[in-house]
Amino acid sequence: MKTKILFRKPITLLHLFLICCLVACPVIKGQKIDEAVQKAYELRMNGKADESQVILEKALSEDSTNALAWYELARTKHHMGLGNTQALIQNFDDLAETIEKATLADSENAIYKFYQGYAYCLHWYFSLMTGSEKSVEDLTRVEKTFNKVLSIKPDYHEARLYLVEILGNLPDSLGGNRKKAEEHIYQLEKEDVIYAARAKELIMPFDADRVEFWNKVSDTHEGNAEVLAGLGKAYMYKDKIDECKNNFIKAIEADPEKNILYLDLARYHLMNARKENEFDQERLSLAFEEFSNYLDTEPNRSLQAFTYSFMARIKQMIGDPNEAENLIKQAEEADPYFSIAFGIPPLVLFTPPTEIAYYHGSFFRPY
Repeated sequence: MKTKILFRKPITLLHLFLICCLVACPVIKGQKIDEAVQKAYELRMNGKADESQVILEKALSEDSTNALAWYELARTKHHMGLGNTQALIQNFDDLAETIEKATLADSENAIYKFYQGYAYCLHWYFSLMTGSEKSVEDLTRVEKTFNKVLSIKPDYHEARLYLVEILGNLPDSLGGNRKKAEEHIYQLEKEDVIYAARAKELIMPFDADRVEFWNKVSDTHEGNAEVLAGLGKAYMYKDKIDECKNNFIKAIEADPEKNILYLDLARYHLMNARKENEFDQERLSLAFEEFSNYLDTEPNRSLQAFTYSFMARIKQMIGDPNEAENLIKQAEEADPYFSIAFGIPPLVLFTPPTEIAYYHGSFFRPY
């Protein structure tokens, strides 16, 4: 017996066209907004964060469910706050609400959740530094968020690094939990020995021999960029700068994305340049040289601006106000929202919006 398929009216080309439109229009709409997000990101990377914000807000007025646009808008607001830390702190609720909309729209996206965890880390750190009674509560939110990241993407090891460093270094009274930190290290040991080494080093006593530690890791992982960077910093903490620089250069040769180490070395020299009522001119020259080396690697405009601003400070300390003024102008031209903090701007802000940010920046140490 043949089955009869009945149509009330014959399907015409017009019907087919309308069906295709119904299917395609949401896709096209989403695609257009994703293109707008990419354009906004590129504008921000070219020093035009304010224009980026306008594009993103327009895109979200057309489709308020687009998680990618909410995520990029949150990072744009964060970026624009780099030049005014006080305003960034005061407006944190707005930033938190913006990234939350991204995570609500796409709850299983590790990229958005990880950035949310970092933003919560920042807020927790401000709470801790100001002695807020809510710092423990804020830390609980950090831990919950990074644990969610790990439930989505178990090999997102940077999330564990944050948890290890914070939980493993804070006293219990401030929300620390050494046992939990060690459990995360144990998990890393089963999955990635380099990340496990990084985690162990984060909670080592201040007076521990980090050079010996990283040398032992190097015995079985010679030439690894992370190990070389760790060894270089270990020498830095011992004020053995020649050995530090030698390992930093090797790390950058192994992985050009380690070029940020030039900024660590430059800031080290700058921190050690003050002598009672004067500045060590040689130290200032060494810092200036390392900042210049970093610029030679052609970083993005925001990091260029950050670097120019430090070079301007050095020229001011040396007694060359005209060159200092020129360098500040270069900073403002590169990115008017450049960071005024001593710490390097969080690299999580600069990864393309659809790419995972494998970023860990310490909240406990300057390098």
